[in-house]
Amino acid sequence: GGDSPILVLRCGHAFTVETLDGITELPKFYESSLDGEWTAPTRLSEMMSIESNVPRCMTCAEPIDGIRRYGRPMKASRIFVIQRKWQVWVNIRSAELSQDISEV
Repeated sequence: GGDSPILVLRCGHAFTVETLDGITELPKFYESSLDGEWTAPTRLSEMMSIESNVPRCMTCAEPIDGIRRYGRPMKASRIFVIQRKWQVWVNIRSAELSQDISEV
């Protein structure tokens, strides 16, 4: 709304809190009451199932870093990227081992 605080990202671009909350999908990372107030962080086990790309500035695509409010979405997105890389590595290695075994 009109009273929404403006946050300036490290890249220098400024957005309202509501805009950045949407970009970072912040509501996925906190449980809330019926009136929309946050009541608790989402459990870590539930966060791990959230597919999340690194939230980025809509103007220049720099990661939204350095704002404590968005720490959970940023960390979750990094964990998700690491998990994807690990899965790719495991799949490649598994295929290599299967190939090695079939050659024996």
